[in-house]
Amino acid sequence: MRGEGTQMLKKLWAYAKDEQGIETLEWLGIGALILAVAFVVYPGTLQAELVTVATNIGAALTGIVIAP
Repeated sequence: MRGEGTQMLKKLWAYAKDEQGIETLEWLGIGALILAVAFVVYPGTLQAELVTVATNIGAALTGIVIAP
């Protein structure tokens, strides 16, 4: 099991070193920042919907496998 975690970490590190990987991580960071601001700005009626959207995005991302 420990070997699998090491392999995954190596794949993620290689992905982060790739220019496209870095750009993707930057866009993910920007998207997370936009969601964070939206949670702060719209704490009332939209917050529940934004939480649902963020949960759905997170669930979709858990199924992604990074290929070498």
